[in-house]
Amino acid sequence: MIALPQLIQVAPFSSETKKELLAQVDSVSVDKKLQLEELCWRLISQWYQNELRAKQEMAVMEMTKGEKTYTKEDFSKMGDDLFDEFVSKLSAQSTEEDLSEAREKLGQLLQDQVDK
Repeated sequence: MIALPQLIQVAPFSSETKKELLAQVDSVSVDKKLQLEELCWRLISQWYQNELRAKQEMAVMEMTKGEKTYTKEDFSKMGDDLFDEFVSKLSAQSTEEDLSEAREKLGQLLQDQVDK
């Protein structure tokens, strides 16, 4: 299982907010920890979607200008590359199980947002 401090480290919080959260993570209630974990996952999911959309829009602009061409596979690979970037942000102590859990959780959040 991915530890809450790891999630705080990779979530798109400001450096100051990360320091404050990490300093207090051991002293908050279990309920607050669960809320914080959910917030981290939502922020990570939103970061992923924003970054993917930006990369895809840049690619479309490049294609429109005739600067470069992209295939369907290139667009699909953009999502995989972003996930790899997310994984690289996780601590080196993460296990394959952690990474599998992260992929599953992020995929579930993304699907939930698409379904809405």
